[in-house]
Amino acid sequence: NITKKQNMCVACGLDEHVMRHYVVPYAYRSLLPQKYKSHLSHDIVLLCPKCHLYCSQAYQEEMKLLESRLRVNPGTEKAVKVNSKLSRVRSAGLAMLNWKEKLPYSRREEYRELIQEHLGVSEKQQLSDEHLQEAINVECRAPNPDYVSGAELVVNDLIRQSECRDANLAEFVKGWRQFFLQTVQPRHLPNGWRVDAPVTCSEHKIGN
Repeated sequence: NITKKQNMCVACGLDEHVMRHYVVPYAYRSLLPQKYKSHLSHDIVLLCPKCHLYCSQAYQEEMKLLESRLRVNPGTEKAVKVNSKLSRVRSAGLAMLNWKEKLPYSRREEYRELIQEHLGVSEKQQLSDEHLQEAINVECRAPNPDYVSGAELVVNDLIRQSECRDANLAEFVKGWRQFFLQTVQPRHLPNGWRVDAPVTCSEHKIGN
């Protein structure tokens, strides 16, 4: 059994301003089946700000590496798509409104034509500040319908084969426990904390 946790950093022992750290990244754990994502005290530890920052940076790098191996479909990695033409219209409006007199003549003409075309303004009509503001207010970002978060990629890969799902998830959780040990080399873990501890709360009657 794990002894009661002390209010101190499990890595360095500092007992001030400690904060919770999820041994299995919360982005992953929140997508796991209920019996895995329930907040087992075993997989929540305390770290001081300095150790938490160091650990979080290492976790981010490991997560990026893990997710990049599974990202095979281009165009799925960004939650928002940017319309490049509309983005140019917006940039042109900003430049013409704020720095028109400093722009080369050729660049001013390029921006003028771009804005006039988008707004449907006649070439003979002079662009007003209202026109430029309308160009600046163009919405060039939109949700990407093909977006799949890195966490979804990882968890879906673990659970897609039902016959070995539990084995995959157990290995995944224990892998993060091992990564945590290697990263911060904690010297103050509660007695009984171990990598191969149970990975679910099934013994506490938390169903899947």
